[in-house]
Amino acid sequence: MSSKIENYADSDSEIRSVIRFLAAKNRKLNDTHSTHISEVYGEKAMGESMVRKWVRVFKQGRDNVLDEPRSGCPSLISDDLMNKVDIKVKEDERFTLSWLSSNFPEISRSLLLEIVTDHLGYRKVCSRWVPKQLTQAQQDQRAASALAFLTTRYND
Repeated sequence: MSSKIENYADSDSEIRSVIRFLAAKNRKLNDTHSTHISEVYGEKAMGESMVRKWVRVFKQGRDNVLDEPRSGCPSLISDDLMNKVDIKVKEDERFTLSWLSSNFPEISRSLLLEIVTDHLGYRKVCSRWVPKQLTQAQQDQRAASALAFLTTRYND
């Protein structure tokens, strides 16, 4: 009785390595191979048709067991767009998505929200959007303002 492998980081690559090994040994693939794989890696492991596909691919000469990069849908978010949005946000820290949307009519509100929250790192606090972490320039400005406040307060 074989034991199940419960915690594995990249099961597909691991399973492909096993399939590549069996293909290199010129072992004939049968139903027991996919049965053994599902016994060891669980029911969510590769099915029989996928195992057959990978055997065929490895016999055709593929060496890499890792996923190849896929093209997918290109990102609409560019550095130039993020810079433009960041400039607009810094103009008025009490901006709204409607205001941003009126400044960038060609961009959807959901994409603007993603730029502001995920890429620029702003979050909403009360009625202002503030950066999640202050940049070094902002930290220096805060320290200078606090020092100026303290020196004027205690010099009076």
